[in-house]
Amino acid sequence: MTNTDTSDTFISEYATAPRAKSGTKSWLMLCVFVVGALTAGSVGSLFTGAELDGWYREIAKPAFTPPDWVFPIAWTYLFVTMGIAAWLVWRAPFTGPEKTFALRAYWAHFIVNVGWSAAFFWLTSPALGSVVAAVLFGAVTWVALLFARIRPLAGVLFVPYALWVAFATLLTVTIWFMNA
Repeated sequence: MTNTDTSDTFISEYATAPRAKSGTKSWLMLCVFVVGALTAGSVGSLFTGAELDGWYREIAKPAFTPPDWVFPIAWTYLFVTMGIAAWLVWRAPFTGPEKTFALRAYWAHFIVNVGWSAAFFWLTSPALGSVVAAVLFGAVTWVALLFARIRPLAGVLFVPYALWVAFATLLTVTIWFMNA
């Protein structure tokens, strides 16, 4: 098979693949994905609220800790882009088990995301928070790779999230060691 045959086969398969979802349903699903991601963030914030003004204020934190106002802005941006990335995968012009698996992994990763807030703030455990943060980084990277195989842009949209979680992991581990 020549290079031309390979590209012709790809074009032929792509041309016969189901078309991307469009119209009102697609925009409604964008809202579902974005609101779903923001809801996961809201659930996580339920674990942080009381401890922000209590335990968290009293513990030692490294000099590179961002000001408190940065966190809600960063997380809102990240949850919105996560929702957009998932929507792009949902809209991908093909079906198959990879797409279903990637979207299930996406929704499941929110358990770990919320788990970090519960471990770090609610249980006031930087040690457990460090473990959960490392697992979250792995989950985010995994979902990004799954998404990138289906829609490269969706994978790219997960890069800021992965970088933020890497930073949050470093911050959490540093807080753990500073307060051990």
